[in-house]
Amino acid sequence: MHLRVLPATRSECVDGARPCPLVSCRYHLLLDIAEDGRLFVTREIDEGDADDIVEVLTAMPETCALDVAARGMTLEEIAALMGMRRQSVDQVAQRALERIRAADHDWEEREHPEDFYIRYSNMGAAELAELAAELRRKGKR
Repeated sequence: MHLRVLPATRSECVDGARPCPLVSCRYHLLLDIAEDGRLFVTREIDEGDADDIVEVLTAMPETCALDVAARGMTLEEIAALMGMRRQSVDQVAQRALERIRAADHDWEEREHPEDFYIRYSNMGAAELAELAAELRRKGKR
């Protein structure tokens, strides 16, 4: 039995086969996760019939959520893709925004690790030591 290894990064799959055969990938649109954590199939499919699975995958206009996100879509396009009404997609988007806002997280405080590296890479040892001491003082407050 051959096990296919999922790509570790987007660059490993961006030019991969479409429809994407990696159904177990977290970004594949054939499967989804319910709010209670259950895994479910998003299309009518006979899971025991390989030909039916291939037919359903081939008929899907998109199989990778990352492809969709990279290209961008309107709410109408997302509704058509997911087989939902536009209003339902809008409600899901509004609930997601509410949850993000309710998290009360200061998103501006986060920085990408490369930004951190770039910010401090040109500092000398003395400047870095001074910065470290200042951060320790702030941490003790």
